[in-house]
Amino acid sequence: MGYNDNCGDVGTGTNTGNEGGTGGSTGTGGHGGTGIPNPDITSPTQGEEPWRKILECNSELLQIEGAVTWLQSHKHQAGQISNYLQDNCNAQSWEFALQGIQAEIEGGETDWVLQNINRLTNPCAKEIFNELENGIYTQDILHPEVDVVISGSEILELNFSEYVLYLFNESETFKYVIQNGTPNNPNANASTLGATTIINNNYLNSATQLSIARTMIHELVHAYLNIRYSNFLSFPDGYSFRQLMEQYAQENGISNIQSNEFHHEFMGQYINAMAYSLYEWDKEYGTGSGNNFVNGPEDLLGWDYYHAMAFSGQFTTDAFGTITSTTDTFQELIPDATERQNIVNVILNEQLNNNDAEGTECN
Repeated sequence: MGYNDNCGDVGTGTNTGNEGGTGGSTGTGGHGGTGIPNPDITSPTQGEEPWRKILECNSELLQIEGAVTWLQSHKHQAGQISNYLQDNCNAQSWEFALQGIQAEIEGGETDWVLQNINRLTNPCAKEIFNELENGIYTQDILHPEVDVVISGSEILELNFSEYVLYLFNESETFKYVIQNGTPNNPNANASTLGATTIINNNYLNSATQLSIARTMIHELVHAYLNIRYSNFLSFPDGYSFRQLMEQYAQENGISNIQSNEFHHEFMGQYINAMAYSLYEWDKEYGTGSGNNFVNGPEDLLGWDYYHAMAFSGQFTTDAFGTITSTTDTFQELIPDATERQNIVNVILNEQLNNNDAEGTECN
């Protein structure tokens, strides 16, 4: 069996139940009920204990076994949840609150500011995602306007639109959930349905930290494209961006915008930005950790290495790692077949953590 570097399933859909769901960022349910706040319950008032404020927003919390006891004994987390609900006591926010509380009770982590749920049980992966949240994601994942010195005096200008920034800076619609397990395609490194990503346990057990960080960045772009297409009315430029996606699909003969084929072809415009985001993580937490003399990619693994890593999802290989198929985007951006194979080698080295891998391994 060869290596299939696709990400598994992508899609939109709606989340109609518990964690993992079937994708989507909108939902009709939550844990244990309808997720609709009680209209007779007012917004939390000042001066009360956090857990009481949460119950004032929606007493449905009582249906989650042990929830109130947990909130009473975890006052810091309860305070964060209460603050989140203070100005967001509505159906959409309560659905996320229920999912976040359930995740925390089960040992996961919820970022109540960025509104992301980290259900990763793999310690290394969990730490990497937290690092990405603490750094890149709270700034700009794709750095739309950054000048990067990649070699000597050569400047790479990253002039990306601020579409993706809206995902992280204005996340009223976007509720991201990440967990490890077995994707629908068990041979994929990961899969993203709507705004829920599942990273393959087998992949996590073999890949370097650099590869895992790359996969997380890659899957977030999948989630972003899903949300931008299915929830386009939630964004100021939503209709025009959806039209842009549809136009791209039509011009490139792609019938299913919710497919891996479309996503990976469309992602070509984000390759440089994903590469730079990966470099920033590596500088702070990977091969550059503790190094105070890093001024650019060339001081670590080199721009070409991070750039190569960003092409994940653009190819399939045979059992020996030789390319068997590629996206049109890969061929357009990297016309030379030998160079494409070299890029694939870099990605597979990190994925397998073999002797040629440059990234650090998970402990």
